[in-house]
Amino acid sequence: MKRVLIIRSTGFQHLDRILGRLRDKYPQSEICLLTHQHGKPLAEKYADIAHVYVYPHTGAFSFLRVPDELKRHGFDVVIVPVGNITGAGFLNVLLFSFRIGADSRLLCNISLDFKPLTRLTLTASLLRSSVYTAIAGGMTAVASVLFLVLWIVSSLSYGKNKD
Repeated sequence: MKRVLIIRSTGFQHLDRILGRLRDKYPQSEICLLTHQHGKPLAEKYADIAHVYVYPHTGAFSFLRVPDELKRHGFDVVIVPVGNITGAGFLNVLLFSFRIGADSRLLCNISLDFKPLTRLTLTASLLRSSVYTAIAGGMTAVASVLFLVLWIVSSLSYGKNKD
């Protein structure tokens, strides 16, 4: 029997859809869920979830603060739901997933596409994001300088009388 851990990083509506897909993909699996304390009462109502783990810290999931019980438990699959197509904005949860003992990791986007998550794909995504950020920052700096020069030139010429 496969042991599957879902890290609840999106809403329960997304979890509903994921659980439906998991029943087909892993029919004889033990599905566990990691959630914050405020999500525990609702999570425990799901018949498909065998065990609910509570993240003991407030705030976002941090790869520096992984509960020991999750490091020790051997999961076959860790699933990281993300609320968009690419996983952008969920870096903390993606990094967190690599600190949990598991054979494989899957990113599940809002369209319910399950994509393998490896250290290589995570590194490539991080590098791509950094390059885009650097390019956007450079373009913003250039545009700001141009607008500043235009503003100064137009301010200087505005007060002159035409004779």
